[in-house]
Amino acid sequence: MTIDSTVYLIENMMSNMILAVIAIFAGLVLGNILGNKVSKIVEKLGLDKTFKGSVIEKGVEAAGTTIPGLFNLVIRWFIYLIAVMIALDYLNIPQVNNFINNLVNYLPSVFAAMLILFVGLVIADFLGNFLKNTGKSMGLPFIDIITPVLKLLLYFIVVIMALSKLHVDMCIIYILSEAFVWGIGLGIGLSIAIIVGFGMKDRSPELMDKLLEGFDKAKK
Repeated sequence: MTIDSTVYLIENMMSNMILAVIAIFAGLVLGNILGNKVSKIVEKLGLDKTFKGSVIEKGVEAAGTTIPGLFNLVIRWFIYLIAVMIALDYLNIPQVNNFINNLVNYLPSVFAAMLILFVGLVIADFLGNFLKNTGKSMGLPFIDIITPVLKLLLYFIVVIMALSKLHVDMCIIYILSEAFVWGIGLGIGLSIAIIVGFGMKDRSPELMDKLLEGFDKAKK
């Protein structure tokens, strides 16, 4: 190796390192800016009210943050990750590049799992609250016992769906959960049918009013 080629190699390495540092710095700045902007937009639009009283809000509060703060963290770390990937690409390390390619291909599955988890948990909470409020307004017995079990069942289904998007090997979980889900589902369905049948006896004219009332309370 000649002196010129050695100098060129060193210069190329130094320039790539400088570009990698610039990418990291730019990612940190851009991540903070976009994260704060998104959290403010979420707060102004009142999207945090969508998760009011849900298991997501409780989990976020237990982590010491808020719904807008959660969006802030997600956006920031997403930008940070992109910056790190760009920086590592500049360093041109074959093993690292292979890892980056695999990570990029895996990211859509991660986002799909997060979307399923968020939307699914919100829907599960809404359905549980709707059933609870409707049951209470109709004077149905044991509604306070049925709705938490139903929520847990729905949470379980949502988590399974989210994990399946991450390509996790869940053969054993599927086998064990299938009997559990069917058993709990049939038990809840039968219980609801019996309770609703007795609870609605001679009260058919009030059905629509009670259902609409429960729907309004669930949205709140």
